[in-house]
Amino acid sequence: MIDEDADLKKDLDVILTADHGFKPGITNHSEKVYENYRIPFVVWGPDAAAGADLYELNTDDYHDPGKGRPDYEGPQPIRNADLGNLALDLLGLGPIETSDIGKDQTLDVE
Repeated sequence: MIDEDADLKKDLDVILTADHGFKPGITNHSEKVYENYRIPFVVWGPDAAAGADLYELNTDDYHDPGKGRPDYEGPQPIRNADLGNLALDLLGLGPIETSDIGKDQTLDVE
């Protein structure tokens, strides 16, 4: 539908993420295994660099945790909570004032 509508294709950005991952065979997503805390964070559209790695685009502001599970102290990874402020930034709007994550709107997607 987006590809067939010139206005949508020109102006629409899609951001996809999840609240948690899931390791097949485990019925409790709270278990501290890599597959449960690694999540997708995909940005697609005219404001996003095709095929780019968000960590490579954001070396100054975000830390790629590799397979680590960082807490909220020190350098931070891209988190699903960054989505709200990224969406507002792409719309040219200011941040969610009460947010603790992404309020500086520095997540680059291109």
